[in-house]
Amino acid sequence: MGHIQTEIAESKELVQLLQKARTTELSDEEKQKVKAQMLDILKIIPSFTIFMLPGGTLLLPLLLKILPKEFIFPTAFLEKD
Repeated sequence: MGHIQTEIAESKELVQLLQKARTTELSDEEKQKVKAQMLDILKIIPSFTIFMLPGGTLLLPLLLKILPKEFIFPTAFLEKD
């Protein structure tokens, strides 16, 4: 499965877990999944913001070379195929 497909599947699981949390208590494993997925979402937001700025198309590739991958990419993009 591709990185984007993996991330979409994880996002769907996040929505399901959040809906479940409205009515019942999540298990520790489910809470960890929610936390990990929320962190992945927070990693993506700055990249989109930089890309939208004037000159962002030039700045984003530069930042990708400077910053560690763990800081920018969601976990699905860091896993080996």
